[in-house]
Amino acid sequence: MIISILGGLLAIFVQYLTMLLLSSSSLGKELSFQITWLNLFFAMGVSLLFGMISAIAPALNAMRIEPINAINRT
Repeated sequence: MIISILGGLLAIFVQYLTMLLLSSSSLGKELSFQITWLNLFFAMGVSLLFGMISAIAPALNAMRIEPINAINRT
């Protein structure tokens, strides 16, 4: 979950930097860039959703291993 949150924050930061860079170019004059609270919540929600989905497979795999076998492997 922490990696998902950090990834979401990094994506928002990159989006903001891209918005700043493109706003001074000729393309930015034709397009309007805007970051709203709804965009931020949506970005974090998508990041957390994909983080949870990608955590399911390793969790299911870890549940199949007997605890004593996992201890003996280390």
